Amino acid sequence: MKMAVATGIDYGQLDRGALTRKFQRAAADLMPAIWKQAEHEEKFYVVGSGYDFEEFAAAVASQISANQLAGVACIWTSLKRYPFHNGDRSFAIQQQMVEPLDGKPIVLFCQSIIADRFEVLTSLLSILDGKEAHRIVLVSFLISKGVEAELKEALRSYAPFPVESLSIEVSPQPVEGVRDTVESSLDDREERYAPLMSEWLMTRKFGPKPNPSPKRSSAPTPLG
Repeated sequence: MKMAVATGIDYGQLDRGALTRKFQRAAADLMPAIWKQAEHEEKFYVVGSGYDFEEFAAAVASQISANQLAGVACIWTSLKRYPFHNGDRSFAIQQQMVEPLDGKPIVLFCQSIIADRFEVLTSLLSILDGKEAHRIVLVSFLISKGVEAELKEALRSYAPFPVESLSIEVSPQPVEGVRDTVESSLDDREERYAPLMSEWLMTRKFGPKPNPSPKRSSAPTPLG
């Protein structure tokens, strides 16, 4: 499923709210194609990136029933200072939150902007090490056509399962700049001492936030 590349979008002018709405709409639009991947009611395992998990991966995972969602994983990557000799950017895993991957689910790698082959491979191969999958599906709002082809080739050489790609937009040009702009716009915190955490993921892992206790009056209680 590929739609024409939208032109003239200045991602730098979109704040977190606008990007969130755009990516959540994209996730909803992609769901019919995602459902078609489960030909025999296979389960789904959702892998997302730390910087946009709440806005994109969670928007996909939240539409999958508890019975069909095999698990989720969130991988926080950091861009390393020096690229590879061929110019590809290099990434390292900064932190990860990974649920067990059992059986042979359909692995959905969900990232709003897929721009770097090595970022995706670093995340996916850490999850798939020694595991099996029914197939791998790259799910995105925007993907670079060149990176898409490279990922399919690399993943197919790593494991025998099929690799598919579902994206709203496919760019013939590199989109690293778009990815970096989106990452910066989604993390609008003044201080960034810790990785950005998804509220949906925290709720899944630890349960909903407790309701705040009602404020106690500071007025003295009359004695009976």
